[in-house]
Amino acid sequence: VQTHFGGDWTRAMSLVRPLLESASAAFGNLESPLESPLAQQNSPHSHSRNGSSNNSHDSIDLRAHLKAVGALKSFDFLSTENNHAQDGGAAGAAQNLAWLQQHGLIPVSSQVAWSVIERHQVAWLAFLDDPQQPTTQHAAWLNQVRQARAKAH
Repeated sequence: VQTHFGGDWTRAMSLVRPLLESASAAFGNLESPLESPLAQQNSPHSHSRNGSSNNSHDSIDLRAHLKAVGALKSFDFLSTENNHAQDGGAAGAAQNLAWLQQHGLIPVSSQVAWSVIERHQVAWLAFLDDPQQPTTQHAAWLNQVRQARAKAH
């Protein structure tokens, strides 16, 4: 974004913005949680000087700067349930959710988010299908989907 758009995050999605904004609802997966640079430096996923990760599973840290919210303005709903949601730990995840909400974006997680779209009540859910989780979690998710479906119209 810095190189191609002079740091203007609003231009990063300019080619698809008209399509997103013409939709009744736009949903996306937020693979890069938004956090302040200070939070990024002090997180469990920060990298040491030699480039090695300080986290236990040595994963890629995909957190983005808070300014990146400008690129997301055309979305209505953003999934925050994915393998990078906790890249900044609990504090980073909380900052991400609060920042999205402050900018009019609705985070979608395993807790039902409701909306009305064209006079229809819609339930939004997102799940992390992590092989580390017990398969019993899948039954709980299916139950949540069934309950939401029964309430939606």
